[in-house]
Formats: sequence, structure tokens, C-alpha cells
Amino acid sequence: MKYHLGTTYYPKTKGKDISVTLMANPSHLEAVNPVVMGRVRAEQHFLGGGDESRAKIVPIIVHGDAAFAGQGVVFESLQF
Repeated sequence: MKYHLGTTYYPKTKGKDISVTLMANPSHLEAVNPVVMGRVRAEQHFLGGGDESRAKIVPIIVHGDAAFAGQGVVFESLQF
């Protein structure tokens, strides 16, 4: 069962502070995918700069079952 509430984690690393955010996903239909991409793009925008700044924030979307393209919003979100 995937997590529905979301959380943020700040792992200890050697040298750099990072945060890992799991967005809240209230639906098994992966409705959170466009929300993740929007949040990442907004954070990239507010970092300023060019491509190097945007590379500091990376979305990772993991689909929880085998019906990848059959989920509608999943497939549509990956078309960029």
C-alpha cells in the first residue's frame, strides 16, 4: 500500500543538505503526478538561474502497479 499522506525527509549526507518529499496522493489513480511536476517546476523557477539551477530539483515519479499506460493521467503526464 502506497502512502497517502505524504512526508518530507532530510537525510544526513556528507557535505550537502538535501530534502526528499513524498507528495500526498489521495487516490490510487496517480492523480498526484501533475501536482508533482507542477511543484518541481515552481521550485526550479524560484531557484532562478538556468539549467544548472533546475538540475538541483528532480522529480521522481514511481507508479505502483503494472497498468502504467492504462492509468490515463500517468501516461498523459509523461508526454512532454
